[in-house]
Amino acid sequence: MLQKLSDAQRKAIALLVEGKRDAEVAAEVGVCRLTIIRWRLHNPAFQAALNQKRRQLWDEAGDRLSALLPDALSALGKQLADERRSLSAAVAVLRLSGLSRLASQPCPTQADEILDALIDARAAEIDREAMRSLSLGDRNAEIAEPRRRRQREAKGRLQAQREVLARLKALSEENN
Repeated sequence: MLQKLSDAQRKAIALLVEGKRDAEVAAEVGVCRLTIIRWRLHNPAFQAALNQKRRQLWDEAGDRLSALLPDALSALGKQLADERRSLSAAVAVLRLSGLSRLASQPCPTQADEILDALIDARAAEIDREAMRSLSLGDRNAEIAEPRRRRQREAKGRLQAQREVLARLKALSEENN
């Protein structure tokens, strides 16, 4: 079901991780800006590959930063010992201690993970809609009979899978 990336999509990923904007990427790749946006927002294979590339760049940057840490910490330690520079060194240490929060949040790097997340999100929406439509008596019956709830949830998940796959198929046909 999940498609392989085209040369244009692979080139777009390389440009996006360089920090280029959608319009710039579209111009270089030779597609419309909306195509780039569609790939980024609605194509699990593209999203996974983009996330993999981003993670790889963060990992490489983290390795380079780690290699610099011993020298940087020694330099900061020397400055902390110097009364004239201790305040600026202390501020630098405090700023660096929050560096890990700047790293990107973990994102799925497999198209199947993205697809599962889309299905889970849609299934949760369907479940909320179904619960709102139930009468108070039916809600109480579901509490008393967990099997009914599981059946409703399974039916909602199946509906979500169909909807998500149909949307992906439509997007795929639109891009061809």
